Formats: sequence, C-alpha cells, structure tokens
Amino acid sequence: FQASIGNLGAGEAVAVCLAFCGELVVEQNALRLTIPAHVAPRYAPRGHSNGAVARLQGSSQEASAKALFSADLSWESGAPVEHLESPTHPQMIVHAAVEAEGASLKLEGCGLEADLVLSLVLRDLFQPSLLWEACEERHSQALMLSLVPKFEVPRLCKAEVIFIVDCSGSMQGARLEQSKRALHICTSALPEDATFNIVKFGSRFTALSLGGSLPRGDERSLASATAFVNAMQADLGGTEILPPLQFCLDSQAQGATSKQLILLTDGKVHNEQALIDAVRGRGSRIFTLGIGSGVSTFLVKGLARATNGHAAFVQDREPLEGVCASMLRKALTPAITDVKIAWPCPVSVEDDFVVIEPSAEAGERGADDQAGTKDDSKTLSFFDPNQKDPKAYKPPETAAERVLRSKELQQAPQRPTAIFADSHFCAFALLPRDTTPDGDVELSAESSIGKICLRLKLPSAPTKRAKPLLHCMAARALIRDIEEGDAVVGFNSVQEAIRLSLDFGVLCQSTAFVAIDQRNGRYTSLVPDPMAQAIGASVPASSQAHLQVAAHRLHRETMRPPIAITNAVSWRSGGIMYKNNELFLDILETLNYVVGVDGALISSQVMGVLRMKCLLSGMPEVKVALNNRLQWGQLEPKSGSSGSCLRWHQCVRLARWEMEKVLSFIPPDGEFELLSYELPATRLPLQLRTAVRPAGEEGRREYVISLEAAFKASRAEHVCLRVPLPAGCHDARAAATHGTASWDPDDGCVR
Repeated sequence: FQASIGNLGAGEAVAVCLAFCGELVVEQNALRLTIPAHVAPRYAPRGHSNGAVARLQGSSQEASAKALFSADLSWESGAPVEHLESPTHPQMIVHAAVEAEGASLKLEGCGLEADLVLSLVLRDLFQPSLLWEACEERHSQALMLSLVPKFEVPRLCKAEVIFIVDCSGSMQGARLEQSKRALHICTSALPEDATFNIVKFGSRFTALSLGGSLPRGDERSLASATAFVNAMQADLGGTEILPPLQFCLDSQAQGATSKQLILLTDGKVHNEQALIDAVRGRGSRIFTLGIGSGVSTFLVKGLARATNGHAAFVQDREPLEGVCASMLRKALTPAITDVKIAWPCPVSVEDDFVVIEPSAEAGERGADDQAGTKDDSKTLSFFDPNQKDPKAYKPPETAAERVLRSKELQQAPQRPTAIFADSHFCAFALLPRDTTPDGDVELSAESSIGKICLRLKLPSAPTKRAKPLLHCMAARALIRDIEEGDAVVGFNSVQEAIRLSLDFGVLCQSTAFVAIDQRNGRYTSLVPDPMAQAIGASVPASSQAHLQVAAHRLHRETMRPPIAITNAVSWRSGGIMYKNNELFLDILETLNYVVGVDGALISSQVMGVLRMKCLLSGMPEVKVALNNRLQWGQLEPKSGSSGSCLRWHQCVRLARWEMEKVLSFIPPDGEFELLSYELPATRLPLQLRTAVRPAGEEGRREYVISLEAAFKASRAEHVCLRVPLPAGCHDARAAATHGTASWDPDDGCVR
C-alpha cells in the first residue's frame, strides 16, 4: 500500500508502524522471512492493463535504492536455534546472537535494491505442533496445526516432466544463468524411465520438441537438451505465460502415467487470476520457482495451490542446487489425496458446567422425524411469515456467514493444501464464540501405499492475546479461497471477502490500508483519495502525532449535485491546506521522424506535454503566459481537419486563451497534464548519414549508419533508432559504438 505522510515542519518527526503476520516458508530445512524491497514492474499481456500498479512501481524502485535500511529483529521460535543468517544481505549484519529458544539480529547501513531474506535453522524443525489461541476481544478461540512432514513413498513411474522457462527481457544476466543451471541439474537427475520436454517463452514460445516429450534414457535426448539450454537468451520480449501453459497442458503424454510441469519465472503480470483459473482442474500439477526480487508471490503460489503443486523462491545469485533437488523430488512424488483434518469438538462453557453442542446429523434426523408426520387437523396459510418448515430448501451457508455467525467450527483453508515431505503444512480452525475445544486433532490422507495418519494432543491451556494472531491468519486463508475461486461450500462473492476483511482487519483485493492521524482525536485520512469512511470508534487525543493502520472498504464516491448548481469544480476538492505553497512546471517533448536512405526527411512529428505539480492551498487561480516565439499557428487546427492538435485539461478557460493567449485555470491538486500538443518538426535535431554496401558473402548487405547532433545548447535523451530490413531477412548481426543494438526478428528490424 502507499501512504501520504504530508508536510513536516522543522523538528517534527513521523513514525510509520506496520504490523503483519503470515506463514514462514520452509526451504532446505530452514525458515525464511522475506521483506520485499520494491514493487516490481508488471507486464501487461495482450488485452490486460492496470494503471494502479504502474503508479506505484515507478517511485518504489527509486525510493528503495536511495533509502538506507536498518532493523533490530528478534525470533521467539520456541525451539532451539542452530543458525541465523541473511543470504541476500550478509554485509548488513552487525550483530547476531543465538539463544536457547530464539535469536536476535541487528541490520543497518545499506539500501534495499533487492528483497531482504533472513534464514533461521531450527534443531527440531520437523516436530509437529498444535497452537491454541484465545481472543479476549472476540470471545472466540482458534487452532493452528503446523508441521513439516517427514515421510517417503515410492516415486512416480514413467512420469512426464515439462520444464517451462521464462526467457523474457527481464531475465537478462544472472537470472537466466540461474535458470540454465537449474535445467542442467534437473534434466540430469531425472530417472531413466521418465520423459521430458523444455519450453522457453516470452512474447512467443518454442519447445525442445514440438512433437512430444523425449525419453530420458536416450543420450541423444540429453545432448539435444543441453544444446537447447546453452543457446537460451533473454531475447523473447514480454512475459506471455498463458500460451506456453496451454500448450503443455494440451500436449499428449507418450506412454506417461502423469504430467508434471515445472515453471521458472521472475515476472509479474496483470492477468494473474486468469492464469490461475486456466490451470485449475486440468489434471496436471504445476511446480513453480520464483527467481529474483519482486517476483509475484500471488502468481507463483496461486498456480501451485490451484494444481496441488508446490512453490519455491530463490533470490538473485542464490545457490539453486538444493532448491532444484527438492522441487524435482516433489514433482516425482505421487500426490497425497483425500486429506482430512478431524478437529476437536467445540463445547460451550456456561457457568460451572459444560454443554455439548448437538451435532448437525442429529439435528437433521430430528427434522426428518418431525417432517415425516402429517398433521391433518392443521391448516396452513398462504401468507404466514412465522411459519417455518425444517424440510424446506435453504441455500448452503458461505464460509463468511459461518465465521461471522460464530455458530459452527470453520476450517481454513476450506480444502487442505497439498502435502509434500519436507515442506511446511498448516491449517486453521475458528471455533464458535463462547466455546472451547475438547479432544485431539487427527490429520489423515491416502497415499500410493496406504493411509497416512497423525494425531496431536491439545495443549493444556490456550495462549491469550488481546490482538488475535491465529484468527487473522485463518481469516486470510478463507479470503484467499474466495479470491482464487477455490471455495468449497456455498456461493462466495467479493462481498463475502470484504465482510471477512473488515471484521478481522486483514487485507483482501477490495480493501485497502489507509494511514490516519490521531493528533486531534479524530480520524482524518492523510491520503487525498475518496476511499472509505472512517471506522466509527473513539480515539484518545495524543500530543505526539503518529500513524495507525486500519482496514477500510473501497466504495464509490457518493452522488454530487450538478456543477452548474453548486458552482464547484469537479477536479478539485475544497479544504486543501499546505504549509508551503509550491507549483512546478515541466515541458517535455518527444520527437519522431522518418529519414530515407539518402538522408531526405520523409515524415516528422513533435509530441509535447506541459506537466504541472500543484501544491497550493484553498481554491487558487493560476495564470501562465507562454513565450511569444512559439508559433501558435502551427498548433491551431487546420482547415478541413476533423480535430485539433491541442489537447487541454478541462480546468483551462478556453475563452480567455482564444482571446489573450493566456492560460487561466484552477488547477487540480497534485500532478496533472495541463496541455499536450503535436506539430511537424521544422528542424531535425540529429543528422543521419547512411551507407549500404555488400558484405562479401552472397546475399548479405552491410548498413553503416551515423548520427550527429545538430544542436549544442540541449541534449537528446532516450534516442532510439529503428532500421527496417527487407521481408526476406532471416538473420542480422548488429553493433553500436554507443548504447546497444539488437536484431528483433518479430518486428523485422534492428533497434
């Protein structure tokens, strides 16, 4: 989320406090905590776009590179700690101490250009545990079953394994080298009776074998795979994941008993939910490996959850051998099916005796007995709101209704996740209010060699917390079921996720965190955005301003009277105040022109924009006079043309502009585009010279292109030269004395 702090006076300080909870990832017998450093750019596949993400990611990367990070961390693991380290930022550790049942770490003095990862190795990591929490505020209790299973079953025979590798432009450098090393490790470790294929993708995709998977036992197959992997380059453009996934899912396995997909990617895309929906229920498991900082955890984990696979993450230049071996071992392990959890029976505690809650089956049997008898002496009314029949159809309750009504035990997630050896498994249970659990917890499942079972005893007493922890994690698991379309019982909509989000104070896709100021005892949003109405609660006055985080529901802005009646402006709200009034103006121009081989100008275009940033109080009126040397005649609409090449913001008073050529307007708050224009270029900023000559070999031509700046007072930035080649050209080698040059076969040009 993004919080606007506002203006700070001399000597003032603001502390932003964030509190979050989640499940720690278990990788290579260690617990991993990842602190994201930035919001990575997202690729928009064809037909998808999201402007909200684009607004965030630009400033995030710049801020993470400039800001220095320091932290004091303490771990309370409840188990002996063997080792604590940071594989991504070892230079930041200035102090580390390992204690009997915890550890402490001090980090400082470095910027976070990449995600910060901390690794904690416990001595008894594989010991199952059952946690019991009592929330005093909600008068409810929650359970958490947590374990890292340790078991072995026979591997899959004649398995088909397809490796899908991201070769988009963002994989350039160390990330692609990591992926290539992972492919060499996995292909050489496949069993002899397995078949395999390798698919690389970007804006398009290609495969090692388009006709089907190759046998692992054939040495020629391994040699072809090695050459295919060694030739991989990050030159396939964007991140189009859906086409290669559909190709692999639709391909027919040649004599294989099962199909396993292993996806290696570093990308974030806008169509994450569409990808998850496309792979669910296809019968193949997907094992995802996220590489580098900023990879989409929602996509990587969502694909694995939807197909009963497994997800793992590695940072840039982090060793891959252990992660690859673990991923391949899971892919060759048969699926553990029919996972069931028998939670303790909730009992009500009233005064000094215990009341056992009647079971649902008993209630249904009683209803059947009552409905089975017919009372002929009783006459029903066509209109009687109080008349109820237990045999009448009632839609099944949603998970949110069962949780908020607090009358039944609710498991979270509703369908237990896939279980793999050496991988963390956890599940939650929310008990009805004013009840307590009684009994043991039993986890059971079916494997290829029979039933697997585990029974755990309930702790002697619950852990009491004023602010619940397990309750929030259980609610987040239920929200994830709803958002990913994996809800088991009842119709679940966005409204159900919103209800759970607001009730438990955890995020969903339709809620947001808003920073609020407690300085004067009233909730006041610091974000100039019509998000949500403040939570109705009293706040004590405080002499020192600080920020809290609360969950608010996003809602549409209420209807306003017409502007003609109120004489207001729709682009600026009232009551805006700044300590320092400032106004910034930038003029940016982009030049595009096409030049022939002989240097003659074919076409030209100048696209300019006047961009402003307004930090003014009240309802100001701004006047801007532009230089008279600007040839406004070129900007006026031509006779017979359908539209003007001038595009104004709606705040500009056009009548005054047409009469006086003065810009007069009431500006919006923040950044906006005041004016954009297009006109032909009268003078070329760059002189271009070309020469075409034979290259010695038959059918080859050599292009020599030189650029020379035609001005001295300014500097051209982001210069891009596009050289189209004949349609029959199938290969080109490009070199540049300054910058970079590459051959784009899709566009048929050199850039």
